[in-house]
Amino acid sequence: MNIIKHILTITFIFLLAGCGGGDGGYVATPPVAPPTAATSMKLTVVLEGNAASVKGISATITLPSGIALNADAAGKVLSGVLTPATGTPSGSMDGKYTAASGSTPATVTVAFITSDNLAAGDFVILTADLEPGTSAPAITAFVISNSKLVDADGVVVSGASLALR
Repeated sequence: MNIIKHILTITFIFLLAGCGGGDGGYVATPPVAPPTAATSMKLTVVLEGNAASVKGISATITLPSGIALNADAAGKVLSGVLTPATGTPSGSMDGKYTAASGSTPATVTVAFITSDNLAAGDFVILTADLEPGTSAPAITAFVISNSKLVDADGVVVSGASLALR
């Protein structure tokens, strides 16, 4: 029994001797900050002029360098990229994003159709990502083209137009 006590005592002493001082070769590594997510900006598409009979809208918005949209592999914009503005009647909205390639800038084509009457004012809000190191461009850096505003019969409505703010 005495031998068992001596063995336990010696084992205990060795364990204590190995516990103190020094860092055992451990070097603390400071935590790494996660990558900063791209910030985003919002762009409002505004319906102007004689909008009362407009039931369908399609337009292409050219995006400046450093701006990207969340889209799937086929270019369909993801939820939250195009949001109907307050007061926009219910309808079907879709967006198709084409990423920049070489000297060709990125674009998004927006399509909306409704059976309700539209009114002049804010129409849709586009949420775009700013690539890291990019600051928000002026509104004039975005360009609307190929806009088509039609009535229930598909006839172009004169006096109605789209603008950005």
